[in-house]
Amino acid sequence: MTAAACGGGDAVHPVVPVAPVPSASPTAAAPAPAASAEPSTRAPGDTKRPLGATTRWPFARYINAVHTRIHRIFAERFLAALKSLPESDPLKLDVGDMTKPWIPRVSTALEIVLHEDGSIASMGVTRTSGNAVFDIGALSSVKRASPFPHVPPEILSTDGRLYLAWEFHRNLAVACSTISVLPALLDIAPRDAPAVAP
Repeated sequence: MTAAACGGGDAVHPVVPVAPVPSASPTAAAPAPAASAEPSTRAPGDTKRPLGATTRWPFARYINAVHTRIHRIFAERFLAALKSLPESDPLKLDVGDMTKPWIPRVSTALEIVLHEDGSIASMGVTRTSGNAVFDIGALSSVKRASPFPHVPPEILSTDGRLYLAWEFHRNLAVACSTISVLPALLDIAPRDAPAVAP
């Protein structure tokens, strides 16, 4: 499966809070993670700015470059490895066969925050698939694909970071498609900025 099979796009929607990255192995069986009560990486006063013509295309180009790296690991390695699971396993069955609507569709949503140099600042699950192996597989794929190219300055939020909400699907026709990527430009005060003396 090629990266092009994942599709593409540059849809824009809000990004939701993020939970910490699990440390378990993506191949180890584990109970489904509970909803996280961890705080967002953004403060309540942070605001979202609309994407204009000067930012939409840089976002699209950059997301395509990031997708190319993630796809090689998530779709071509992680999803491909699920073929060896028993027939009764839900991760084995969800192959995008629309003639079998009783098969549950498995997907997870991540928030990925990048530094200007393309390294990961923070990452976590914002909507669990209900299957810890799948959630951790998505997180691990992003981590292994990093660092990414340097982020263009015009798509950085005011804290110097890039914020992306990205969905990962078991369905091979969708997988880690850029259609499911929701970028955001945020007005955020730098978290590690020194306090201003009165």
